[in-house]
Amino acid sequence: MNGRLNQAQNKPKNKPNIIDIIRRIFLKKKFSIVIVNYRTTDLLLRCLDSLSCILVENITSVVIVDNFSNDGSLGILKKYISDQTQIGQFELIEANRNGGFSYGNNIGTKYCFEKYPEVEYIWYLNPDTY
Repeated sequence: MNGRLNQAQNKPKNKPNIIDIIRRIFLKKKFSIVIVNYRTTDLLLRCLDSLSCILVENITSVVIVDNFSNDGSLGILKKYISDQTQIGQFELIEANRNGGFSYGNNIGTKYCFEKYPEVEYIWYLNPDTY
């Protein structure tokens, strides 16, 4: 037992945690965020509000793919994005059909890599992430 205790006491005190490691990696990389919306406007607006507070230089864009919502989401999202002109990183893509969650993510991924060739990573968020 004393051997284990001594080993624990000899561990470096400034050992970085996983959050610090992730920060160091991603603060040096360019990435985009893709969010698929289908009738989740209220949740999505909360998610976008959260993102607008933390957007940093290495986020090239936040791409919202509306998966052919027919509940008025599109108009609300267009207005929200136009009101966020100082941010300029929110982009809306209108899918021509609801092909499902992976379909929407594939549209967003293709868009990001074509428009922003410097993007190294894409983060996929659900609209209820805030």
